[in-house]
Amino acid sequence: MNEKFELFVGQENQYYFHLLSPSGTNLSYSEGYTAKHNAENGIRSVKMNARNISNFTIIKGVDGFYYFNLKAPQNGEILLRSSRKYYTHEDANIGANQVSQYAPTATTSDLTAGLLNYV
Repeated sequence: MNEKFELFVGQENQYYFHLLSPSGTNLSYSEGYTAKHNAENGIRSVKMNARNISNFTIIKGVDGFYYFNLKAPQNGEILLRSSRKYYTHEDANIGANQVSQYAPTATTSDLTAGLLNYV
């Protein structure tokens, strides 16, 4: 299996995407988008901005676990969040590095095919 984004419809009929590693592990997820083309633009932005590891931030949650976010350098908008919790800052950094490695070349699997797409 190759790394890929999956574009899908989730809660409240919003469009989401997540990034899967070559082994199929879900590495990260997006916010919800009301329009499919906005989610597709989000994937393009992630592919571009993930190339630079300095666009990632590691945070410690109130639960004591670590997470990463990918932010757009232009406006600080969070483009992608880690899909799992990490026990250490170092482990979260490894997760961010995996996204940085896989996202730029990941293909996109559109799981919304055949669904009515609202603008």
